[in-house]
Amino acid sequence: MILLLISIMPLPIPLIVGQTAPAFSYSEGEATIHSSEINSPYLIYFYPKDDTPGCTKEACAIRDAWADFRVAGLRVIGVSKDTERSHQKFQDKYALPFPLIADTELQLANAFGVFGEKMFMGRIYDGIHRMSFLVAADGTILASYPKVRPEAHAAQVLEDFSQLSS
Repeated sequence: MILLLISIMPLPIPLIVGQTAPAFSYSEGEATIHSSEINSPYLIYFYPKDDTPGCTKEACAIRDAWADFRVAGLRVIGVSKDTERSHQKFQDKYALPFPLIADTELQLANAFGVFGEKMFMGRIYDGIHRMSFLVAADGTILASYPKVRPEAHAAQVLEDFSQLSS
């Protein structure tokens, strides 16, 4: 007799279009920026780990399209559970022009609904899912990206924002 066990992992339940993004703050240089002070639309993107292949592709694609993000008036904020030191090394290594939030306690990941069970090479573990949110200046979520393709994400966000803005 062969017994087949199928595990159905509960997926995270991310915020959706129309909901209000949770409040947060982060350091940018010497200043602390609160989300309520952000007076422009922004992309907040969650990623699993600094300096890994997919996360590097995603960050570098945004960096390479940085001029287009600036022209669009769109800020970018990256978030992972890595430490500030890890983020600084990642930013320096790839010349990333946008801030990275060290969400070591997973408060922001949980508030946005992007933390949950994952599977890699047959191993189940908890982690941050690669998801993003395009947020209006008033904090309303304009678009949600539950399945991000790292190399194409920057172009997709810019295209969506262009359509939403017109």
